[in-house]
Amino acid sequence: MSLRVVIGDDHPMWISGISAELQGEFEIVGTASNASELVDLANQTNPDVIISDLNFGEGGGMAVVKKCSQKFPVLILTASDHERDLLDTIASGALGYILKTASTEELIAAIKHVAHGQPAITPHLASCVLSEFRRMAKVENADPEKNVLSDREKEVLRSIAKGYSYRQIGDELFISPKTVENHTRNIMAKLHVRGRAELLEYIDQNDL
Repeated sequence: MSLRVVIGDDHPMWISGISAELQGEFEIVGTASNASELVDLANQTNPDVIISDLNFGEGGGMAVVKKCSQKFPVLILTASDHERDLLDTIASGALGYILKTASTEELIAAIKHVAHGQPAITPHLASCVLSEFRRMAKVENADPEKNVLSDREKEVLRSIAKGYSYRQIGDELFISPKTVENHTRNIMAKLHVRGRAELLEYIDQNDL
């Protein structure tokens, strides 16, 4: 029997096109224009796979993943190739993350993989997930004594949290901008973050 699929997206023409492409391979049992509708539709129809856009109404794909991934395999079909979107949805329970630029054959293969409990991620994004697992493993296996921030590093981190530049931090702490840069590198190494953007995200998540 054909796999039963529901699709959620807020662009009617996109849903129409995807439904037409998949119809011969799968049974499309319903479509929805926002996350709430898609969750209700899934609960009513018990599909083999939920295909959900990431950014659409009523909480988007993340809401669908959080509410449905324990009961149904969820495949995110999106235009977003942002690493954070991928990691957040996979961490929340999505089994697949495919870009809308994928071919029909790639999408069909992804749906079949997800339906059988196997992950499906657009190939050039898959390395992001591997990198994140490696980073988490380093954090878990790290020697806590080696990763404790010094008092000076904590001062620098608090100043970074205020949005200060290296020069401003140097003026405030009476050290050179180059020394501030060195402290920042050490902080990022200890916190296992890559680049200033991830450091700022860490600061935001930890209310620093």
